[in-house]
Amino acid sequence: MGIRQTINERPAVGVGLAAGLVVVALAIILWQVIGSRAGTRLRAFNPDQEFFSDDDGKSFFADAKSKLPPLMHNGKPAYIARVYRCGDKGTPFVGYLVKYPDDVRQRLEAELKSGSSPVVVSREGNSGMLVKKPGQTVWVNRTQMDQYEKVTNVDCPDKQEVESVRPGEQ
Repeated sequence: MGIRQTINERPAVGVGLAAGLVVVALAIILWQVIGSRAGTRLRAFNPDQEFFSDDDGKSFFADAKSKLPPLMHNGKPAYIARVYRCGDKGTPFVGYLVKYPDDVRQRLEAELKSGSSPVVVSREGNSGMLVKKPGQTVWVNRTQMDQYEKVTNVDCPDKQEVESVRPGEQ
């Protein structure tokens, strides 16, 4: 009895074989896509560091994530730098800068100096964080939603995919 005759006589066997082939094909595709992206970038990522810039986003450097922005670096204030690239092999650039408002920074510094361990708050989720594009002078708070979105929206020319870059990945 041939394969075709078996499938004609038992349609459930044919459906089962087809479903099995689809599952195997999807698993191979996912393994290749996820494995090639995550395997090379995530291995090098350093979760204890963050990018900072002391020259208004012209350049950036990695330093301890525990430091409160703005921090002093080379005699100048340095701010968190959100770094991106266009496409897989594009040159990394600063999309926007982030800092704590003075009152929030002073409170956190006081907590650190008093020996207490302040609760770690996601910087992105903190509505008190201020952002600005390199070259601009006005810092924007998340409560100014339209302006905040304009600052934090990073686009690439020619509709290339914009990719976030973290310390160790560049």
